Amino acid sequence: MTPVHVEIDTGMGRSGVATADGAEFVKAIAALPGLTLAGLYTHFPKADAPNGRAIVGRQLADFRQVVDAVRAAGIDPGLLHAANSAAIVKHPDSHLDMVRPGILAFGLTSSDAVAPPEGLRPVMRFVSRLVHVRELPPGHAVSYGGDFVAPERMRVGTAAVGYGHGYPFALSGRGYALLRGRRVPVLGRVTMDTTVFDLRGVPEARLGDEIVLFGRQADEMIRVSDLAALAGTISYELLIGIGRRVPRVYTRVGRKVGVRTLLGSEHTSSFSGEE
Repeated sequence: MTPVHVEIDTGMGRSGVATADGAEFVKAIAALPGLTLAGLYTHFPKADAPNGRAIVGRQLADFRQVVDAVRAAGIDPGLLHAANSAAIVKHPDSHLDMVRPGILAFGLTSSDAVAPPEGLRPVMRFVSRLVHVRELPPGHAVSYGGDFVAPERMRVGTAAVGYGHGYPFALSGRGYALLRGRRVPVLGRVTMDTTVFDLRGVPEARLGDEIVLFGRQADEMIRVSDLAALAGTISYELLIGIGRRVPRVYTRVGRKVGVRTLLGSEHTSSFSGEE
């Protein structure tokens, strides 16, 4: 028997069975040979909204009506679930039998309207390194199109990160990163494999220095949501947009426990690394 969960559309309008048809649909599913009803669920489109309590309350009421009708027909609805990340934090009455954390699993909340629970912290940093450091004379253009022209003699650094890795092109000329705990602006256009940064505020910067695209470095931090706002997108897109070309370094309590690259995975617990 194949277990299935049935989605009841109480307001998302994306997928699932309409509330009015929910009970009859579930009855039909339960009667099919080879399937077993393992659960019913719904989804909240505005759980993080300021007026979300009323909307979530209405959706839960509609969902429970379907659940009650299914039970009245003698059918066990299985596990009931509805709460996404925002609802986990803001609407405890929606937790039901289990919850479905999305962005909360990354240590983030879906918007600034959702206060992070105590102890929640981001689990990711996106970092690269300076692979080229040089001085440009006044009037020298930077990157494709020459959108930025050096107004004076200035020191610049090229980091090995670009839109091919998941650093958005939309940050061209407007983004920034952390270098030695200080913010350094993006100069000109982000390219596929590299991005140029203004090093005038960090004169001691050197080849090989770590540069943080989002996350913490020293006492400073770039939030994913801040970077997403600059790029005209949402945090989710930045998080899942980091491509397979970028090595993943996994840590536990400050110790490096594994690395995943395009060539495969390496697991170790014998050496320490940064979180």
